[in-house]
Amino acid sequence: MNIKNNSIILIIILLTGCAKSSTIQPVKMSESGFSGAVFSGETNKIAMPTHGEEQFRIFHHAATGFVSVGTIRNSAETRATEFCKRKNKSLNVVQETTSTPPHILGNFPRIELIFECLAIK
Repeated sequence: MNIKNNSIILIIILLTGCAKSSTIQPVKMSESGFSGAVFSGETNKIAMPTHGEEQFRIFHHAATGFVSVGTIRNSAETRATEFCKRKNKSLNVVQETTSTPPHILGNFPRIELIFECLAIK
């Protein structure tokens, strides 16, 4: 490998290693990752909750400002999808809260998903 290829690999490793994620927990037993944060987020309702279904929470945040909210979202959705698949169910995102720009001075990209695992039809 040449120096250019090594540099590209190093950058990819650094960027993919710059996100931290929480464990997936029931909403009833967990607190939002945005609670008490200096930089608040913006919450959007995605779907109506399904009556009687347990809701779960997952929170991801970047360790730097060089990772996009979209990258963090994809990572969180992938983990949530896999969580539901292990239950032989499908993902239904009910709500998301995302950090708002500018993503500087400690206000790094963050996302929290509230979701349900629904029976596959």
